[in-house]
Amino acid sequence: EKNLEFLAEAVAAYLQTAERAHFLVIGTGPSDKTIRGIFNRAGLDARLHIAGILGREQLGDALLAMNLFAFSSKSETQGLVLTVAMAAGLPVIALDANGVRVVVTDFRNGRLLQEESINDFVSALQWLAGLPAEQVRQLEQAAHDTADAFSMSR
Repeated sequence: EKNLEFLAEAVAAYLQTAERAHFLVIGTGPSDKTIRGIFNRAGLDARLHIAGILGREQLGDALLAMNLFAFSSKSETQGLVLTVAMAAGLPVIALDANGVRVVVTDFRNGRLLQEESINDFVSALQWLAGLPAEQVRQLEQAAHDTADAFSMSR
């Protein structure tokens, strides 16, 4: 359901084009071995960081260390993980799915990809990485605004 093999393949393909980029995975589970294998075969071991399960403060620090949040789940009931990422000002690159399309607005606070395509995912990552600083700030602000719209008080 989380589609992590696809995500790892797509991010590894992107990292082949972006020599300074790294992939930080938060959480742990049965896909760890698969993700490590994908990065090992691509020669990208040093750019993969699996942080495991993080406490609240550590999670906040990890999110603040990121430039974007990549998400490949095919089913998301409420999109809470996306709003948490957006609360940290992270634009989101995600596959279109229930729960996701309610949170991610294509080209406003990230990219909402209609197809499960590695090429499309890589292109979206490249698009975001290539934006001028002002456009990145606009995406980050839109991410904050989205998180505010989904806040507990609202």
